[in-house]
Amino acid sequence: MKDELQALLEKLATAFQDAPIKRFAEAQVPSKTWNYSLVTTTLERGQPLIVGFNWGAAQGEHHPPQQVIAKNDYSEQDRASLARLDVYCRKIFGPAFLSQVSQTNYCFFRSETQAQISDDDLKLCQPIFDELLSILAPSMVLCFSASLRDHLIEKKRAVFDRRTTIAYRSGNRNMTYEAMRGRYNDQCAIVSLPHPNAKIPGEVRDRAWQACFPEHLIAA
Repeated sequence: MKDELQALLEKLATAFQDAPIKRFAEAQVPSKTWNYSLVTTTLERGQPLIVGFNWGAAQGEHHPPQQVIAKNDYSEQDRASLARLDVYCRKIFGPAFLSQVSQTNYCFFRSETQAQISDDDLKLCQPIFDELLSILAPSMVLCFSASLRDHLIEKKRAVFDRRTTIAYRSGNRNMTYEAMRGRYNDQCAIVSLPHPNAKIPGEVRDRAWQACFPEHLIAA
């Protein structure tokens, strides 16, 4: 697997040369270097894969490209807000979750904001993402980005055939959140769940996870 991922990383390096976000960053004053990353992985097939929209770039910082595929324990990474998902993931995937899960993004190119990523950037990344899934063979893709979910639906890359609408109140407004489960490109299962920074009540978050994983008792 390591050799396959290293070869895929080289494909990504080649694709990045044609990326609009690369030209955009270089055109800034002063010029910015954001580069790309492929995956943070435990090098285990058949495990959950956390997927976001794209890798971030901190303002004013140089980001070197990922050059080497190495085994990484997810618990040792800077997971920021994603660490708040541990309580759910351990209930569903077991206590060894953090030592088994891998993390990536649908768009491998870094940017300071998601809006800076163009459709052409996404088109360059899509076949590499599909190949990454073929290598990792994840048991499930965990998607915490509404923008990515909407893109996958629009481009017919994912079909969400199990949807649960959860109604709740936010101040004086009636709101809804829709938890989804389905298949990504007939390659693996995928769920769409609220990002840990999403401003929704904890009860709604619990119900969303419960809807996607009815075989587990989430809120207990």
